[in-house]
Amino acid sequence: MQNTEFLFLAKSIYYLSYLTFFILFLSAFLLFKKYTVLSFSLRAVLIFLILFSAVFIWSRFIEPQIITVKKIKLSQNPEIKVAVFSDTHIGAYKSPGFLKRVVDKVNNLKVDLILLPGDFIYFSNDTKSDLAPLKNLKAKSIAVFGNHDIVQSGLRKKEEVKEALKNAGVEILENQETSFKDWKIYALGEIWEDKADLEILKSLNSKKAIILLHNPDITLKYKDLDLDLKNTITIAGHTHCGQIRIPFIYKHVIPTKGDFPHGGLYDLNENGKLVISCGTGEIGLPMRLFNPPQILLLEI
Repeated sequence: MQNTEFLFLAKSIYYLSYLTFFILFLSAFLLFKKYTVLSFSLRAVLIFLILFSAVFIWSRFIEPQIITVKKIKLSQNPEIKVAVFSDTHIGAYKSPGFLKRVVDKVNNLKVDLILLPGDFIYFSNDTKSDLAPLKNLKAKSIAVFGNHDIVQSGLRKKEEVKEALKNAGVEILENQETSFKDWKIYALGEIWEDKADLEILKSLNSKKAIILLHNPDITLKYKDLDLDLKNTITIAGHTHCGQIRIPFIYKHVIPTKGDFPHGGLYDLNENGKLVISCGTGEIGLPMRLFNPPQILLLEI
C-alpha cells in the first residue's frame, strides 16, 4: 500500500469516527422517546449501542487528548530531573498543535534533560512543520529514531526526520554517545532497521549511564554482553503500552518479542533498570483506552 493510499485510509477512519455521535444520539432518542413501546431485544440493542458509542467516543475523542505525567523516582538522592516522551506520531492523527501542548507541559516540569525515544511521525506530509513545536523545548533534548521515522509505506523518511529535529534544536543520535553532567548517554539505532550497534556500549563501565533506544527488545540482547550494566538506566518507547488496553487482549498486539505489558519501571536485575514510555500518539486506530498520552518525569 502506497503512502497516499494508507494516508487516505487513516484519514477515512479518523473522520468516519464522527458518525459515532450520530449513533449515540439516535439510539438515545429512540430509547427515551415518549409513548414508544419497544421490545426487550430492541431496547437491549439500543442500550448496547449507547454504551458502545460512549466508550468509543471517550477512547477516540477524549482520552487521546488528556496528557498525563507519571513520576518515577530512580534514586534516593536525585541529581537530575529528566522528562521522557515518545511515539508522538504527528501526522495522520495528531497535529502540531497537540505536540505544542506536550512541549508546554514538559517545559512546566522544569527538567534538566529531555530524552525522546523516537517515532516522531505517522504519515506526515510536512515533517519539518509537524515537528517545529519541538524547538520550544527549554532543556537539552536528545533523541533517537523509531521505526516509523525510518520508512512509511516504502518511503524513506529518516533524513526528513533528522533534518526536522536538527532545525528544532533536538540532538538526534544513532549509535553514538554523549554526556550530561556526570551521566554518560548511549543512543542506539533502530533494531527493526538492524542498526542497533551494541558495540558502542563496550566503553560503558560501572559508572552512571543512560541507554536511550526505541524498541525495548534491544534489552533482550544485554545478556550476551560481558558488561557491568547494573548501574544503567535504559529508556525506551515503541510499545504504546498497548494503546487500546482492552483486558486480556492488548498484550497480544504489543509489537515486541519480549514481555513488556506495561509502561514505567522494569527491573532487569544485573542489567540495570528499564523505563518504558507509553507515548503520546496513536497508530492504526486514532484511539486510546485506559492508557492516556503520557510524559514521564524521572528523578535520577
